[in-house]
Amino acid sequence: MGNGKGYAMQKVDVVIIGSGASGLQCAADLKDNTELSFVVVEARDRVGGRIYSTEIMGHRGFYRDHGASWIHGLGEDGNENPMVQLLRDRDRDTNGEVDIIFQGNAWMRPMSILHNEGAIAIFANKERIPNGSATIDEALKRHYAIQRKISEYAGKMFEDGEGMKTVHLSVEEARSIVLREENAIFPMNTAVERLCPFYTFLNENWNGISSSLLPLYSLFNDDDNQDLNDHTYSNHGDYPGPHCKVKSGMRSVLDPLVSKLEGRVLLEQQVDKIVRLNDSVRVESSSGLVVIADCCVCTLPLGCLQSTASSVFQPSLTQEKLEAVSAISAGNYKKVFLTFSTIFWPIDEPLIGLIREENEPDKKGKYLLVNNLWAKHGVPCMEAVLCGDLGEWATGKRTEELMHFVIQYLEDTMPIENVEELCTHCHVTRWEEDPYTKGSYSSVKLGTLERHVDAFSAPEWEGRLIFAGEATESEHMGSVHGALISGQRAAHLVQQFFDKK
Repeated sequence: MGNGKGYAMQKVDVVIIGSGASGLQCAADLKDNTELSFVVVEARDRVGGRIYSTEIMGHRGFYRDHGASWIHGLGEDGNENPMVQLLRDRDRDTNGEVDIIFQGNAWMRPMSILHNEGAIAIFANKERIPNGSATIDEALKRHYAIQRKISEYAGKMFEDGEGMKTVHLSVEEARSIVLREENAIFPMNTAVERLCPFYTFLNENWNGISSSLLPLYSLFNDDDNQDLNDHTYSNHGDYPGPHCKVKSGMRSVLDPLVSKLEGRVLLEQQVDKIVRLNDSVRVESSSGLVVIADCCVCTLPLGCLQSTASSVFQPSLTQEKLEAVSAISAGNYKKVFLTFSTIFWPIDEPLIGLIREENEPDKKGKYLLVNNLWAKHGVPCMEAVLCGDLGEWATGKRTEELMHFVIQYLEDTMPIENVEELCTHCHVTRWEEDPYTKGSYSSVKLGTLERHVDAFSAPEWEGRLIFAGEATESEHMGSVHGALISGQRAAHLVQQFFDKK
C-alpha cells in the first residue's frame, strides 16, 4: 500500500477506483487471470470501504464491525456464498472463522428462524412478551396473513395488466389498503395489534429502507415460498443456510484479496476527474496524481455518485446512467454501540425487539431492533440499529443525542431504570455523513425499475468505463457478497474489452 506520493503520473492498462470489496475482488481477479498492469486508487487511508473492523477496548479479540457485519447465508453445494471461499482461502477451517447467529434469514422469516429457534426477546410496556405466548402466535399468524393478502393484491395488479403500479405503490400503502378491505378477517386485539407491525419493521431492517418507500413489487417475488409458516427458504438477496458473523471481524474476509495487491493500491487519493481521451481514460486526484489507463473500473459508492456523477465524468455519463444513479436508494443505517458495566438484558437471545406504547406519539420510532453482543460473543454491548425513517432522523445528530435516545428507548420498554449510569461507552457509525460513502447500503425505492439497475451496471465509453459495487447487482444489492460478485463481473468485462482490442 502507498499514498501515491512520488507517483505524479502513472500509465497502466487498468485503473480501479475504490478499494472496497468490489474493487479488491476485481483487482485480485485481474492479478490471478491476466498479465494486465493495473493500479487501485483509494481516497481513504485504508482499504475495505464500508467494511471496517476495530477491536473493542477492554475486550481483546472481539471486533466491532462499523459497516458490513453479516455473511447472509453460507450457501450450499453448487451455490456457495463467495465470502465463504475467501474465508477458506484465509483459513481452511471455515467453521472456526464464523459464529452462526441465525439458522436463516431472521428478518424475513421471523417464525421459523427467530421464534422457533428462540433467537429473539421482545419487550413492550416494560415487560417481556414470552416466546410461544398466544400474543406472539396470533401476531405471527396475522403478519403472514397480511403478507399473503398484500402479495395477492400485487398479483391481481399483474393479472390485470397493471403491474407497473407496484413500482410506485409502497408496501406500507398496500398494507393499509389490505387492512381496510379485510378488517373483518383480522379481529382486534390491542396486544396483537401492537406487535404485528413489528414483523414488517424487521423487513425494513433487511431492506434498509422504510416500508413507506419500499415498492410493492419487492414483496411480490415469493412464488417459491407458499408456506405461511415460512419454513421454506426463498431468495431475498441472501444465500441458503446460516447467517453468520466473522469472529476476527468482517475486514479479515478481504485479507486473501489484499495480500495479492502489494504495491498496487494507492491510498489517500480522492478522485476529482475521470476524463475520456481518444484511446484511454485519464483519472486525476486532488493530490495531483494522474493515472492514464486503457480501461477504468469505477466502484465509487452510490451515494458518492449521486452527488458527483454530473461533475466528475468528462464527457458526462449517458442520461440513462444518471437516471439510474438517482433512482436507487443509498440507504440510512446507523449502529449505536452501547457498552455497559452490568448485563441487564436477556443473555441468550442474539436479537432484542423493543416496542413503544401507542400513547407516546411525541417520541421517535415505534420499534427498535437491538443486536445482543453478549449472547454469542460475551461482550457487554448492545448494538441498536437505526435505519429507514429512524436512520434518516439520526443523520447529523450528535453522539450524545443518539446515546440518550437509545437509553430512553430501553427504559421505556424494558424493566430497567437509570441505564445511563451503567453505560461506559458509546460509538455511532456515520456512513451517511462520511464524504467517501454518503450512505450505508443500497436498495430499491419507489420508482426503481429493473432497467435502472441494468443501466447502472452497463459499461460506458465503448467499454472503457466499467461500473461495479453492491448497488449494481439487482439480486444481491446491499450485501458484501453482491459487491464481490460485481467485482468478478467487472474483471470479466475488463478481459472482454482487451480481447476485442
